[in-house]
Amino acid sequence: MNRTVSAKRLVGRRDGMLPHRNELFGTIALVILLAGCGTAKRKEGIAELQRIHTAANEIKIVVTAGVNQQEFSRRLTDTLLKIGDLQQIQSQMLTKFPENDRERVSEAFRHLDQALQAYKRAKEFFGDDHEDGPDRYAEHNTFGQREYDSLKQQFPNLAMPKPAITYTHEERPRSDYWRGDMLQALWKAAADESESAKRLIDRLEKD
Repeated sequence: MNRTVSAKRLVGRRDGMLPHRNELFGTIALVILLAGCGTAKRKEGIAELQRIHTAANEIKIVVTAGVNQQEFSRRLTDTLLKIGDLQQIQSQMLTKFPENDRERVSEAFRHLDQALQAYKRAKEFFGDDHEDGPDRYAEHNTFGQREYDSLKQQFPNLAMPKPAITYTHEERPRSDYWRGDMLQALWKAAADESESAKRLIDRLEKD
């Protein structure tokens, strides 16, 4: 009789364990499902970063091949429309990445934004090639120190072009610069920013 009671108790204990075991399996399945969703969202975010970088890199290919101001402006406008609102995209994309990735994602967006801003400013610096000997005192061939300082503040890694004219006799010596040199410097700054973004995107993809 005692054995029968013991057996019933054992069966009762086993039956009581089943709901807990089912809950455990359910929790594990939910964790796996959520992890899979997180991975899929992260891949979507990386794909979006790659799309933006590819669009920005198309401008680099255009300027490397040689382009006039009208064509450059047209291609840049097309690219900006293709990319869309970068700030809005960034706010949407950050939610697709885990916390430990978001700093790198934000940094990649900063580099991409700087590249596009440099290309936009470059539109202002077409029109001369000082190797052909234009008048260095003509305003359409050069620009002043104040404008250069503003550009340098906006793009800290901007390479400094050689001055076209240096005014040493003034109280505060200043220089004017060739617009064509600044055009090349801005294009290079944009390409460097784009390359920095690519390195970060590649690291995100490998992790």
